[in-house]
Amino acid sequence: MPPVRTANEKKQWGRTKRGSQAQSTNFLGSTSRISGPTARPLPRGKENTPVHRSSSHVVSSPYLTASVTFTHSDDAFLALERRSTTYEKRCRNLTRKVSRATDRHTQVLQLVEDLREELLSTRKSSSQYTASLQRQLADLTDELTQIKNNQLELHARHTQLARRKKRCQRRSHLSSQSLKDGGIISPDIHACVRDLVAMGAPLEGVGKMIHAVAKGLNIHINNNISTRSAGRIVIEGGVAAQLQIVDAVKNTDHFTGAGDGTSHKHLNYETKLIAVNHKVLGLGIAQTPDHTSEEQMAGWHNIVAEMYQTYDESPLGKLYPEDPRT
Repeated sequence: MPPVRTANEKKQWGRTKRGSQAQSTNFLGSTSRISGPTARPLPRGKENTPVHRSSSHVVSSPYLTASVTFTHSDDAFLALERRSTTYEKRCRNLTRKVSRATDRHTQVLQLVEDLREELLSTRKSSSQYTASLQRQLADLTDELTQIKNNQLELHARHTQLARRKKRCQRRSHLSSQSLKDGGIISPDIHACVRDLVAMGAPLEGVGKMIHAVAKGLNIHINNNISTRSAGRIVIEGGVAAQLQIVDAVKNTDHFTGAGDGTSHKHLNYETKLIAVNHKVLGLGIAQTPDHTSEEQMAGWHNIVAEMYQTYDESPLGKLYPEDPRT
C-alpha cells in the first residue's frame, strides 16, 4: 500500500522530480540523466543533420555513439529512479515511525514523571493516614481499657446487689411469730420453757435460747420471756404434774409405788415414782436427812398429801374432791 503524503511533502516531491527530469532530458528526447564528457549540448543548426545511406561520405560525429549508449541505459535509469522512490518512501515511513516513537517516548517519560509524583503524594498521604490510624488505635485502646474497668466495677456492684437481694428475700420470707397471745404466754410456749428447764437451761437464759433457735429457723420473734415468767411457768408445770398424778391414781384400780435414794456431797436425795396403767409417773427428787425407812415413809406421806391438797384446791378438785386415804 503506497504511503500517504501530506501537502508539504507532495510539493517538495514535485519540485525534486521536475528538477531531476529537466537535468535528464537530452537532444534525443530521452529523460535519462546524462553523465560523462559527451553530455553537452550540440551546436545550434547542427541537430538532426540528415545522412544518406548511399552516400560515400559518412559524417562522423562523437554524439552518435553517445545516443546509442543513452538508448540502452534508459531502463537502468528507470530502475534507479524506482529504487530512489522506494528508498524515499521507506525513509519517510521510518521518519514517521521515529517521530511517533519519539512522541511515545516523551509521553512515557511524562507518564513516568506523573506516576513518580503520584507515588510521592501517595506515600505522603499514606504516612499521614497511618499516623492518624495509630492515634485512633491508641484512643480506642484507652477506651477499651476504660470499658473493661467499668465492666469489672459493674460486675462487682452486681454481685453486691445480688447478695443484698438474697438477704432481703430471706428477711422478707422470715415468718413472724409471737410468744404471747393477747399479752399472755401461750400454752405451747409454756411447754417449751418447761422442756428447756428440764434439759438444764437456766431460767435467765430461756428467752435467749428461744430467740437463737428461731433465728436459725428463719423465724422472727416479736417479744421475749423474762426470767420471772420462766420461773412461774416452771412452778405451774409442777402444779400441773401433781394434778395429773392425782387424776391418774383416781381413775385407776391399782397402782404401784417405788422409790430410791442416794447422797451427793453429804446430802441425801430420794426419788419416788408411781406406775399406773402401764404409765410411769415421776414424783420428783427431794432432799432427806437420811435413808431410814421412817424418813422414806414420811416422804411418801408428804408428797401424796401435797399432791392431793393441790388437786383439791384446783377447780376440778373442788367439784370432785379426793382423799388420799381412799
